[in-house]
Amino acid sequence: MMEPRFAKTSMAIFFLAVAAICQAASCLAPERALAEDGLGGIAGSRIASGKDGSRNRFLHALPQRIVSLAPSVTELLFALDCGHLMAGRSTYSSTPQEAMRLPDVGPYNRPSLERIIALRPDLCIALSDGTPEPLLRQLRSLGLEVIELTISTFDDLEKSIITLGHALHREEKAKLEIENMRNRLETLHSRIVSLGASGMSVLFQLQENPLIAAGPSSFAGQLIEKAGAVNAAGNNSMPYPILGMENIHFMSPDVIIIAGMGNAEDDKRSALHWKKWKTIPAVRNGRVYVVDSDLFTRPSLRAVDALEELIRILYADRQEACTK
Repeated sequence: MMEPRFAKTSMAIFFLAVAAICQAASCLAPERALAEDGLGGIAGSRIASGKDGSRNRFLHALPQRIVSLAPSVTELLFALDCGHLMAGRSTYSSTPQEAMRLPDVGPYNRPSLERIIALRPDLCIALSDGTPEPLLRQLRSLGLEVIELTISTFDDLEKSIITLGHALHREEKAKLEIENMRNRLETLHSRIVSLGASGMSVLFQLQENPLIAAGPSSFAGQLIEKAGAVNAAGNNSMPYPILGMENIHFMSPDVIIIAGMGNAEDDKRSALHWKKWKTIPAVRNGRVYVVDSDLFTRPSLRAVDALEELIRILYADRQEACTK
């Protein structure tokens, strides 16, 4: 899962590392199961202590000093009305705005152990495919509780919300947020059905040089699928593959979405860079778009807003025709 605008330069390095590791090993970080029992309850919060998730128990006492190790985690905590329980947050946890007033422990792919310890947390919450495993082991060795969330799909997002709701005594709030999310997703699905699934090919660009795209197994890839489109990266097993221009010419994407690691000006320059490749359908037809990378790549409840925006972009012509 990717979290842009929270570690500009370091995130570019992170994606390069992920892509390189996946190319070498043809696999991604290990899956971690979350013990859950649908919306009716959860068997226990997973306080993972290794790749096998062997340590599994309840958090009986409500945590009072939580440190969020990813911007999406920060968003989920505030959505569950737990912002007041937070002692710290990862860099670029910009939503909601009041989160920025909390102490910064560093970007989610390289947080500072010293800063975390100084905040005296009773719970740290991380993303399993982002926060370095050695740091999580260090936190556990110091006796700190750590919850790791794996969020690659909307189903994962639901499970993570249930896990947090249980651990933080917010079960009812978690159920309500999940119900609202499901209702919105159902409404958007009905809209796509009424418009006719596009089936168009979409390239989701995360970095320009080298060009890193969102593969089908990434959360952004899930948005493309949910929008009734086809990921131009094809069946690539890597979540963030590195692509050459020859690959992209072969893919011939109908739409290019740019949600880069840099600032807005960098993304605009990247969009202009595409103009020289007129043989690519997306470029030839003026369908290169710059979007808010925070919105589109953070696996939080705002992902539904991202999906709605993506549908608006992909189906703009059909929606205009329906309103005439």
